[in-house]
Amino acid sequence: MTRDSPRFRDRILGRLSSFGHSVGVSGAPAGTAMYWINQLARLVALLLLCPRECLNLVSALQRTHQSSAWYSITGPRAKFRCAADWDPEHKLAALPWRAPLLAPWNRTYFDLDSAVRRNFVDRICFVFFIGLGDYLYATPAIADIRRRLPGVQLVGYVSSNADGHNAPLVKRLLACNPDIDETLTFAGSPNATNWKNYDYREVIRHEQENPRSIVVPVLYEYDAHCEHRVAEIYRGFCLPLPQPVPSPLIHLPKSATSPALALMASLRPQLELHAKGLAFLQLDSRSSGYVYPYIADVASALVERGYVVLVAGEADTCDERVFELDPMAIPIEQTFGLLAALKNCGYPVRIVSVTSVFWPASSALGIPNLTMQHRHDPGVGSLWYPNLWVITDRNYQTLPASRQIVCPADKFATSQDGLISYDPDFLLESFDRLSSPAFRDFAQYDTQDRCAG
Repeated sequence: MTRDSPRFRDRILGRLSSFGHSVGVSGAPAGTAMYWINQLARLVALLLLCPRECLNLVSALQRTHQSSAWYSITGPRAKFRCAADWDPEHKLAALPWRAPLLAPWNRTYFDLDSAVRRNFVDRICFVFFIGLGDYLYATPAIADIRRRLPGVQLVGYVSSNADGHNAPLVKRLLACNPDIDETLTFAGSPNATNWKNYDYREVIRHEQENPRSIVVPVLYEYDAHCEHRVAEIYRGFCLPLPQPVPSPLIHLPKSATSPALALMASLRPQLELHAKGLAFLQLDSRSSGYVYPYIADVASALVERGYVVLVAGEADTCDERVFELDPMAIPIEQTFGLLAALKNCGYPVRIVSVTSVFWPASSALGIPNLTMQHRHDPGVGSLWYPNLWVITDRNYQTLPASRQIVCPADKFATSQDGLISYDPDFLLESFDRLSSPAFRDFAQYDTQDRCAG
């Protein structure tokens, strides 16, 4: 009987439901000190033997017992205020809530349709304290909220603090988003215990002047059992999830900056001479601080294969067909616009990346992406889209076998921090195999299988 079997789950449920009943392990009378010691011992043993199953059960109970009020916050110490007792002074001032021990079990739901229907709200303030990729996963839900609530003002607040959770550059992407009416910043700070406990009290204080506005943090669940990041965000906003799971939305800037135009002008003559197209390398990660150590080797090898190479950052090579993209001169939204423009001009564009913002961005742009999973992540399947081919150090059950390239043990090295660097020869071998005529889906991937897991 496996831990994931229904029989095992039923047995655990039975043990949990029997907790507190009249018979202890040693037959001590109910209510006595020995009885409660026995019950506590049973609970501790249960948590030690099957912690994951217990966590899944708690999560399932929280998801199936939602309140009928327009929003609910599950978990201890989380204040609750229903719509009938709406107090404009508090808005969602119960957040950030503090429950360090049980914080991973907390789940937040916002039923915005109900709040607007009951005439409590005419301004919804989304609070972002997430990375660029996390923001892109949230864009389909924001677009759906815009369509469902056309008369409500949607505002985006972004933390100005660059930390392990937040990327201030989210503001630049929000400014291009037509579904957001206004973009503002706030001075926030993270909590070391749980990323959801980000301090955004400044937003609440600012919005207290408007009695019909609410403050809604953009939250999601993330573990090995989550269906998809987009699905988790839809569930948090009580929205029906489209099928298949929609790709992120990238709203490009209306015009290109001078550095972006100059880079475009330099790339096009080389692309006219080399029919294989452009290979865009994005091989570092802000959240983990990882930088792939063989960028120059990969860039030079791709040039020998007939590609023009564009590197996000420093390439450390003088080859005239290798171009550097300075993220300080060409910000992220201009980079998206540059890749989209080259693709629309008919040049073949391929991306080689690590786990980063270009997972959702490449899906939104419709560009195939050969990516390296540079650290162990059981929840990686909830971030996957069909345009991704993932080089991994192990077999992930949540990733489709057809989109997963498991690297032999002698072809990668793992640092003391758990960061994985793959042999450049194996990376290039994978790129050659997926670029060959036998793998036409590398250029045109299957859009019918969008939902991971």
